[in-house]
Amino acid sequence: MFWGLREIVLASLCISTHLIGGIWPNKMLTREEQLVQAIKEKNERRITLILHQDPDLFDAQPISVLHWAVNSGNTDILRLLLDYMQTKYLPEAREKCLKYCIKGLCCQAEMTHRYKVTSVSWSPDGSSILSTSLDDTARIWDSDGNLKATLSGQHRTLSAAWSPDGHFIATNDLHGWIRLWDSGGSLQRASDQHFIGWHTAWSPDGSMLMTAGDVIRIHNAQTWDYEDVYQTARVKTGSGAWNRESTHFITLCDGGIEIWHKKNDRWESRRIRLHKPFANAVDWSPDNKHILVGFADGVIQMRCPFGRNELQIAPWRGGVTAIQWDNDGQRFLAGSEDGYVRIWRFDGNCLYKGFLHSRITSVSWGSHERIVVGCENGKILVLDCGGSLIDWAARAISAGGEISLLTMLLACAELHELTGLIADTTLPLFCRYASKIKKAQPERYQELCSAIAQLVSKKGVSL
Repeated sequence: MFWGLREIVLASLCISTHLIGGIWPNKMLTREEQLVQAIKEKNERRITLILHQDPDLFDAQPISVLHWAVNSGNTDILRLLLDYMQTKYLPEAREKCLKYCIKGLCCQAEMTHRYKVTSVSWSPDGSSILSTSLDDTARIWDSDGNLKATLSGQHRTLSAAWSPDGHFIATNDLHGWIRLWDSGGSLQRASDQHFIGWHTAWSPDGSMLMTAGDVIRIHNAQTWDYEDVYQTARVKTGSGAWNRESTHFITLCDGGIEIWHKKNDRWESRRIRLHKPFANAVDWSPDNKHILVGFADGVIQMRCPFGRNELQIAPWRGGVTAIQWDNDGQRFLAGSEDGYVRIWRFDGNCLYKGFLHSRITSVSWGSHERIVVGCENGKILVLDCGGSLIDWAARAISAGGEISLLTMLLACAELHELTGLIADTTLPLFCRYASKIKKAQPERYQELCSAIAQLVSKKGVSL
């Protein structure tokens, strides 16, 4: 039986697809996704080929790529990527990259809207994420990035907020409608406010819902009756926060901060002038003692409620667009126009930093050291802010990975004279995972102790 031209062509296509498929297994994936997939599959040949064909690929997300390498538990893959970093970057850039990897944020999940994301927030129990977008929807996701419900029928959704018990969601859109939904995404009621509500916030006790725009409106959460609180200047986009006792709330207005409280059944305000124009974001600390203000020139100020400026963080390249305290009031999270999200300590020291390649529009703290970030390009990213390379290496070892993962990273840090930075990070992490590592690989436990002790002793720390 002789083969015709058609059979020969089909056979050739099948053979070509099989051969090429081993290198490019899914043509629909981006090059970065292909690299991450190759790392997960521990395919060194494909990792080498992808990096060779696209030398600039490592620039896209070096932190996430190295995190996946550590999490794979394979020292050969980690060594391959570290060697690639050694040859690709100049010493100064290499040290900077490694610093970010040690203190960096790692992407855990990614979700997408069709247009700009206007707000993101975690549910009170930390199991779900609520997002709004100019694509006319609000969406509910689980913590792994899977879509649970879509809240449609809106026009350019601007903001949304969970009720403190997590049972209800309030949304605002560009046509001035406020809608109340249950946590499953079913519409409960809707009303036309006749003004654009740029910001929505439930009071912590769940009794009131504040919407802020040209008018500040306070809704009674039980009866849905409302009271309008007028002010002399327009409220800025995305600005407003309640104190923990639900007795006061703050909003940004042109040239200052308005602190509102109820007196004789009427809301009254006290203005704090900022002596600095173009404030974009504001939040109140959990202990009510500090107010954070982010400005369009990149400056962050920490002020007391009486107006005194207590701390000022130097300008970034882009303006601050979103800001939020953590639940303990010891750290705060900020996003900016230059695409960076940063976590700062109370004293103004930057703990973590991540570059997301798009203007940040909204940020929110979650449970288990996770944050969610909304971007202008429509992406929503769940980031692990407890996810330094050292932490991930300890996790991988405690799960049975090679113990040399951690010693390799420590040696690399020592090479670039980052011993002090690593010593501050390694000791508490080692103590956290020590029992798990000892149980997983008792024969290598002493070797790891010696390696870490040798490193941290250079800073005068003893195990």
